[in-house]
Amino acid sequence: MKLGWGRYSNDFKSLLLGRKLLTWTLVIVCLFSSMQSVSAEVTSPKIIDIVVLQFGGSVPNNSESNLADVVSKVVIPHWGSNGIRFQLGQVSPNPLRFSKPMSCSGNQITSLLINIRKSFYQEIGVINSTNRYLITLAPDAGCIWEGISLISSNESSGGVVLLEENISPFVIAHELGHALGLGHSNLLQCASGARDGAWSSDCKGVEYGGVIDLMSNVDNRFPLSTYHQWRIGLLDSKDVVENWVNEKLVLNSVDSKTGKRALFFRDGNSTYWVEFRKAELQNAYKQGLVIYRTDPPLTKFILSPNPEDSSAQDPDLGVSTDIWMLNLDDYRYDRGQVSGSMALNSEKSFTTYSGLITLSLSSGPDSDSVEVNIKRKLDSTPPKKPVLSEEIRWTSSDSSILSENYRNSEFDIKSYEIKVDEKIYSLRHETSTTWIPTYLNPLNPPANVFVRNLPEGEYDLSIRAVDYAGNSSPWSDSKRVFIDRSYPTVSANFLAKSVSNKDITLSWDGTEDRGSGLCETRMLNEDDFVFYRDKARKNPTLSIPLGLSYSFTVETYDCLGNGVNVKVNADINFIPTSKTKLISKWTQELDSERATRFVCKSSCSASITVKDDFLVLTGSGSPDIYLSGKKIGQAKAINSSNMKIAYSGNTNGRSQVLRVSGKNFSLYGVATYKLKLSEKHEINRRELAPDPSIENSSQALLQVRGLTSNDFGGDWNVLPMARGTTLQDPTLDLCQPRYLSDQNRIERRQVTVFKNPSPFLFLSNEVVRYKDSNAANAAFLELDTQVKKCKLDAGGIDVSGQFEKHTFLQFPNSSNIDQGISKKVFVRVNIGSGQNTRSLLGLYQFYGDIFSGLYVVRSGENAFSDNEVSRWLEVARIIENRLMSKV
Repeated sequence: MKLGWGRYSNDFKSLLLGRKLLTWTLVIVCLFSSMQSVSAEVTSPKIIDIVVLQFGGSVPNNSESNLADVVSKVVIPHWGSNGIRFQLGQVSPNPLRFSKPMSCSGNQITSLLINIRKSFYQEIGVINSTNRYLITLAPDAGCIWEGISLISSNESSGGVVLLEENISPFVIAHELGHALGLGHSNLLQCASGARDGAWSSDCKGVEYGGVIDLMSNVDNRFPLSTYHQWRIGLLDSKDVVENWVNEKLVLNSVDSKTGKRALFFRDGNSTYWVEFRKAELQNAYKQGLVIYRTDPPLTKFILSPNPEDSSAQDPDLGVSTDIWMLNLDDYRYDRGQVSGSMALNSEKSFTTYSGLITLSLSSGPDSDSVEVNIKRKLDSTPPKKPVLSEEIRWTSSDSSILSENYRNSEFDIKSYEIKVDEKIYSLRHETSTTWIPTYLNPLNPPANVFVRNLPEGEYDLSIRAVDYAGNSSPWSDSKRVFIDRSYPTVSANFLAKSVSNKDITLSWDGTEDRGSGLCETRMLNEDDFVFYRDKARKNPTLSIPLGLSYSFTVETYDCLGNGVNVKVNADINFIPTSKTKLISKWTQELDSERATRFVCKSSCSASITVKDDFLVLTGSGSPDIYLSGKKIGQAKAINSSNMKIAYSGNTNGRSQVLRVSGKNFSLYGVATYKLKLSEKHEINRRELAPDPSIENSSQALLQVRGLTSNDFGGDWNVLPMARGTTLQDPTLDLCQPRYLSDQNRIERRQVTVFKNPSPFLFLSNEVVRYKDSNAANAAFLELDTQVKKCKLDAGGIDVSGQFEKHTFLQFPNSSNIDQGISKKVFVRVNIGSGQNTRSLLGLYQFYGDIFSGLYVVRSGENAFSDNEVSRWLEVARIIENRLMSKV
């Protein structure tokens, strides 16, 4: 089980290493953080804490006071000049001790950084470490880097910096940049001497080569690039001009506090970020425009001193943490040595390598600004013919009516027009609720058309696109559509349909949608997990466990995502025959489902007081039914080997005596039910965030075995974690950091289940395919053995090699965790001690060559009630069924 952390930045001595690109998962995290909410000044002040590390008895030569002096006198003022206010917090006089030598790379260093931060704040008693940044100093361990840190998902989450026998203020400031969420300032360099070009064997990205601010590898005090300012919330998106047409605009300098300070434009799949910089005497940089490429190169087109970069995954559409500076003058970079200037001055112009877009500049209204002239070659090429998506995907008012492939292939569309029964309508630009910033569209979502934009009614629909040059595409193929704006009608009538020895199925009679019809009705437990669903077009069914009072939520939607959410309180009582007043001779027997029934061979009766709706449950025979001594009917004469509803009635709200009397019949008992609806709300089905990973066939197959977005209602999202679709992180790590069986994995998918705010510290599901069933069984035995040892030792070893307390708790008596076919290791355990204690429900299941783990974590000791544990055990049983299903 792993928590979701960003990839780390790994820095060489004097060659500060660490190109890292955001995965889709990290971009999604950013969607709810600095990407969508920026300000002129980031939440401040931020706290810097300091501690020295001791590994195996070795401590660094520099002290914590020396480090604190550098931080307070140089690093904090440096970041202050860039708009981030830090202040010195705790400077610990006692080293943080680790028994084993320090790791230098791989997953071990990532785990070490996480553990260092956790251990320090636990030791000083800080519970909420948001906006706190821990700077640590370690002795020389022979690593090839001077400083290292995790790239944060946003500028306020907090972070950790690890220095190896080094207190260079530039290295510290640089690593704090990573902890705030920044990547590197790099260089685009073409062997042919071209100033710009497609990423290729000619034009490559030089890691750290763009010496423009502190996110490069050469000590400087230049202002932070506007791209990095925007990434951490110092520059609002409204102050970045997004260009699509010929225009002149004024850009203020990068160190201005107001006005337009950056320009973004796109040329095909290449993206450009432009800023104005004044002359810098330190490196003889001239005044002019500095232009960066922000479309990330493939791994094979990167020149990096970091060996790990050569094996890194190729980037996806996620917004890059890095930038690649263009050399527009006589700039030179060679192994950390810099000369010349990269800026485009007023005597020159720059044309993108496609030849379509040209930039030039002239003096602005004052010395702090320039006028930028953007010229584009005449575009007479219309957009491609739009493709309407399948109507089965129009499940929400937020659903796009355009094919995803079409939207991903067209980037310069300004608007759309629709044709409704041959009448043309213009549509205003719309914003998707599930839009995720990409390097192609980092600032604003592209133009789109959603179900909510279409007029109500039934008609023939087609659509065309209009680009920024005014060119119109051909009309799409026409489609007959029916758009319904009405919400379903919810009834308070419930009719019993069937009963088993576990639950009762009720028809929600009168619940319907008079427009497009119902498409899905689903029942949600208190954790918003969908435990039952029905796709009936009207009168959907609900399935409720027998013998308890039960509260749940029901969401019912029509086929266009219009829905109703209602709270239901159900009082379901099952009175077995043994609890009734019996007259005459009865015998007991078990049916094929192991349910108990009483059999009468002569004349018998059974009596019980009932109220509200009641059901007489028989197996065979046709006894008479009496209510308060009056015969009200006769049980259906349907012989059955199992339980059936023989008679249903109602007491009209009064308690009355029900008597079942006759001969040659069998009786299971009587069920009563009462359902009360409350808190009814009209809702719209949420469009799910896209998950490109399932385009991979192996990921799609693993997804079927685990949890998906369809398993949760409300505002929950289910998406892959960073590196969750790779084998880079361990699967089994309970009570010890590494398991030998992990080397026998061939495929893995780990998702995180989240919403804001979440009641859980961590909620995740992982599905793994091993080489074969023997390898999976070996993993089960290794886990089972380790957990038994952990229970005996009352703890295990964490990622840093330290012993950590584990207190194992009992599962509820009624949980029956050993039932089922899969091999299981279920744990309910408190991990850690004091304020750092976490409660874990770890539900590990193995079947054939497949493993699935469900991890539910809360802060605190014994943070799950027995009822909550029982609910998650039910989820585990659902996952078990998926493990055993044929795909």
